[in-house]
Amino acid sequence: AVVSTQSTGNMAGSPGKRFIFVASDRDFFDATGQCRDRGGSLPCVSNILQQEQVLQLVSGESAWLSAIDYYEENTWECESGERFTFSNWAPSQPDNMCGSDTDADFTYISRSDGTWDDCGSNVFWLYKRDVICAVDCTVGDEEGCVVSGDVTRDEETGDIVVQSASSYNSGYQQGHYFIYNETPTDFFSASRDCFDKGGWLAVPMNQEEQEHLQGMITSDAFVGVADYYEEGDFFANTGNTLVYTNWAQGQPLNSYMDEDDADFVVMSYKPGEVDHGQWFTRGST
Repeated sequence: AVVSTQSTGNMAGSPGKRFIFVASDRDFFDATGQCRDRGGSLPCVSNILQQEQVLQLVSGESAWLSAIDYYEENTWECESGERFTFSNWAPSQPDNMCGSDTDADFTYISRSDGTWDDCGSNVFWLYKRDVICAVDCTVGDEEGCVVSGDVTRDEETGDIVVQSASSYNSGYQQGHYFIYNETPTDFFSASRDCFDKGGWLAVPMNQEEQEHLQGMITSDAFVGVADYYEEGDFFANTGNTLVYTNWAQGQPLNSYMDEDDADFVVMSYKPGEVDHGQWFTRGST
């Protein structure tokens, strides 16, 4: 059901999501790219209202959702970087199985009953489903904006009551709080650590944030930017549009040492040198 501001006036001004049907028959990685190109992400469904809205838009048998357990088996999170707070798994799901695939890392919603199942992985990824994208919005400002966060329905009036509404991809206008971890690790472990803390790998939105971050680091540090979906198409792991970069001269390159597929980005630690804080490609999937 589409929530209208007329019946849920108490939600006006709350952060929400507007859902858009984009395409059919796309694999998971293509689907995430389609949504990034539109300034959004696959749906990280946060409540029953968003669940119902997404289901209405499914035109084929199923559609991809943002939920993944790619980083750690059976620890579900949203590829978009938002908190995973709501689910609608089918009975006995998720079971880490999909046909011959015994490592099902991605999630889809079924058109028949709205339940969720896990299917597809980084190896068996050629499953095709509908693409529905979620774009940030503010309830009351845009038609079709469905509130994010925990909601309940008042038993007497039938009105929807917002318990807690949160937008984790809201951009720089709400400010960022940065935490620096000096422990060396890989890109995916760093991403997971940030998700566990309720955030994401830092992506500077402007020169001010860039200078703040380069003043914090004590060694090369990962930036939440990568191109592992499509070579040369760098994206921010926050789900926001990549609006600022600080590439070093000659970067980005698709090679590093003996690797010929450098997918991730680090901020260089070279205090007193021109390269300090500049971005370089490193590592691969």
